[in-house]
Amino acid sequence: MDGMEDAGIRTVRYKVAGHLFEVCARFPGRLRALLPSYEPFLGAEEAGPSPLFTFSFREEVSALGGEVWRFEWDGLSCLIRQDGQEHYFCIRPPHAEKPYVMHADASFAVVTACLRGTPYDALVLNNFLMLAYAFSALRRGTLLLHAAAVAWQGKAYLFLGKSGTGKSTHARLWREHVEGSELLNDDNPVVRLAGGSVMAYGTPWSGKTPCYRDVGMPLGAFVRLEQGRANVISRRDALHGFAELLPSCFNMRWDDAAFGLLCDIVSDVAEAVPVYHFECLPDKEAALLSHKTVAR
Repeated sequence: MDGMEDAGIRTVRYKVAGHLFEVCARFPGRLRALLPSYEPFLGAEEAGPSPLFTFSFREEVSALGGEVWRFEWDGLSCLIRQDGQEHYFCIRPPHAEKPYVMHADASFAVVTACLRGTPYDALVLNNFLMLAYAFSALRRGTLLLHAAAVAWQGKAYLFLGKSGTGKSTHARLWREHVEGSELLNDDNPVVRLAGGSVMAYGTPWSGKTPCYRDVGMPLGAFVRLEQGRANVISRRDALHGFAELLPSCFNMRWDDAAFGLLCDIVSDVAEAVPVYHFECLPDKEAALLSHKTVAR
């Protein structure tokens, strides 16, 4: 985005799970065109509560510090560096000469990034904002998870599991066979702990299934799925529930303070919300059994 540092920068506000964040851009129309899934989450134009973070653009952001994590995401090579308390996220598309870079301060309250003017701009910007949200929201008792979420009779039910386990399939089976159920989010819902209650929310991040709902409701249960030869479901105690939830949360294992905060939130959520483990088949009977068990 050329000229993002010039005068005339405007602020576009979004609100996800009740948390406001700001994106500062010289051309807000172009910004919104890159982020169509964020449109249902546009926040108030006037200044509201203190935002989770403010995201702005620079012509160039240099990555400093040493490497702390490396992974593949959406077909992109991702590298994380840390310089003291500062974080640098580097995303390199295939065959790209230079990576996209995002810088965040220690608390992820101030975030800056560069774009490259390539067809990957929208994908990378979306991923940068997702990461900034996930790690800044920890300060307010909020988790971003890799899960599929369905709504039924005013409560949300989240299906967890490794990639390829069948989370989206199980959510679809609920919608097909459990009357009144509907999709809340198919990839990255938010769970928020506030005032002793646990709520689940739709987000702008829903994977390959478009489902961008600015909706929140009480969380009824978590169900961690595992492919099995029969349908067998059991409830976990809080300790084992913690172990079932933690792998599905966006986390910063390289940062002891942030990871400790994440563990505290997950522990509180596992105490407050039932967690189940379900060895299952991808069939109608699995959906009916899990519904009968967790939505009593």
